[in-house]
Amino acid sequence: MPRTRHYTQQTLIAAPIDEVWDWLADPLRHVELHPLMRALTILDEAAGPGDESAVEFEVVDGLRMMGFEVPMRYRSRMRRRPSQWSLSTEARCWPRLTTVVDWRFAPVAGEGGRTPRTRVHEQVSMTAPAAILGYAMRQSQRSHQRLFEALEQRIQAAAG
Repeated sequence: MPRTRHYTQQTLIAAPIDEVWDWLADPLRHVELHPLMRALTILDEAAGPGDESAVEFEVVDGLRMMGFEVPMRYRSRMRRRPSQWSLSTEARCWPRLTTVVDWRFAPVAGEGGRTPRTRVHEQVSMTAPAAILGYAMRQSQRSHQRLFEALEQRIQAAAG
């Protein structure tokens, strides 16, 4: 029987909100940041009401199981709302695993000439068979922490 669990986490990235948005609102750039993603293919893009848009894509992750990397293929849909600084992604894969990720961005003013920063608040809801839910939650939380670390490193490297 499937169960649902949630987690939230926040990070502060030393970059202006528009730079953070440009990276995270483009699913293709997630392959550069997400430690599990091996490939991502855009399947469809559509404009929505106002400035909202959506993109559907297929992902291949490389999950470590019993010392081997096992490819896991899944589909995902990202809704982008730039006027609200929010992204929502829903991913579904075998075996009946559904992950919903909501990211909210907020600018944090730089003080004393420091670079403006961006707070990213992440809320994740995961539904899966009980036997794999704990493993999937740990993988998600760790990989998203690494994604945020890699994002900050890429932005800092680009700034010079």
